[in-house]
Amino acid sequence: MFDDVSIFNKQILNPNSTQYIVSMACHSAKIKGGVAHITLPVDVLRMPAESNNLKTIGKYPEISYNFDPAESTEAINASKNPLILAGRGTIGHGSDVISLAERIGAPVIYAVNAKGIYSDFDPKVLGGLGLLGSKASINAMKSADLLILLGTSFPYTAFIRKDIKIIQVDTNPENLSKRYNTSIQCLCRVSDFLKSVKPEEKKTKFYQTLVKDKESWVSELEKAENDKREPMRPEVVAARLSKKVAKNSIVVVDTGNVTVWGVRNFRTDTGKLFLFSPWLGTMGAGIPAAVGASFASDRPVVAMVGDGSFAMTMSELITARKYKRNVKIVVFNNSILGMIKFEQEVMGYPEWGVDLLNPDFSKLAQAIGIYGRRVEKISDLDAAIDEFLSVQSPGVLEVIVDPDEKPMPPKLSFDQVKGYVTSVLRESISGE
Repeated sequence: MFDDVSIFNKQILNPNSTQYIVSMACHSAKIKGGVAHITLPVDVLRMPAESNNLKTIGKYPEISYNFDPAESTEAINASKNPLILAGRGTIGHGSDVISLAERIGAPVIYAVNAKGIYSDFDPKVLGGLGLLGSKASINAMKSADLLILLGTSFPYTAFIRKDIKIIQVDTNPENLSKRYNTSIQCLCRVSDFLKSVKPEEKKTKFYQTLVKDKESWVSELEKAENDKREPMRPEVVAARLSKKVAKNSIVVVDTGNVTVWGVRNFRTDTGKLFLFSPWLGTMGAGIPAAVGASFASDRPVVAMVGDGSFAMTMSELITARKYKRNVKIVVFNNSILGMIKFEQEVMGYPEWGVDLLNPDFSKLAQAIGIYGRRVEKISDLDAAIDEFLSVQSPGVLEVIVDPDEKPMPPKLSFDQVKGYVTSVLRESISGE
């Protein structure tokens, strides 16, 4: 079960191997940057074990890469409309990516797990790509003649043009040409690529031709965010929250329709760290991830969670209270599994099994002994968010939102969305 979600997975069968296996688990987690898992059977746990002084690595080796930047430089110079798609591999290098983008006039679009690395208010940054993304990003992909993939193996190939020339930068050779016919493969770190590839500055900036597209998209988002109807549209909650959460916060976004509102309507400058479940798409990750992030960083943590996800792991609020973790959970309560309902609709299936019978989550939080407040009227929302964020303890803010709000890009037709969803589901089922 753990093979697919860990980079090291061993079971201890011989107690005398314990120290070695634990040492290797720590080593693998550090070198490969992933989760290491050890199974310890209870009968082995009771056995005596030898204690050996194993050597630990004081300084982990730095892997160096050697690649020829000439081909990439030439391709960028030859392009008229280059486009950058940035992933999690660009973390720590956001300003350098933006500098390259300005030099070559490239718009920047990002994978979900790169949210927060780039300012949503930068005119070059168009937002995400795909059903969770923006109209401007889709238009950029239509007009681009060169795609530069930086630290991402973006899995939703339905949104990548089949005929576009691609430069792919990745430290894992398995990711190169894994999903696309990559024209130029750069086995290196994003930092190596940015330091070595020095293209000429373009006088005509491609991103400037997309400014109106981005403004139009943001204007459409703001129409929903400023809507006064009740039940509240979820976009209203995400947008107002984005204006009040502290700059150095960690923002955890659970899986479902709330992911869409977190990516689109929680527009933010750099400084916040966003955590999603981008590869596994795991419902219920929000609360435990928020508690874990709080332990790991001691930064303010705010989680945006759907009601279905909240119900799955709400017992972890007891953990937050027990250890006094100052995590804030915003529950988007629409009494329905919204993303599943949407997928059923676009696939032509009847709505089935998506209705939820929810308790009053704010009272549940109060019963645990933490802050809890429920908001139904839009006129109460701003004051509720301010109070919620100011409390120096774990808290739950439950907001009743419209169950019929669809996460559809407004400029995509229903048939296009159906085609995209079908493609995405097919790739997910096939293990991609």
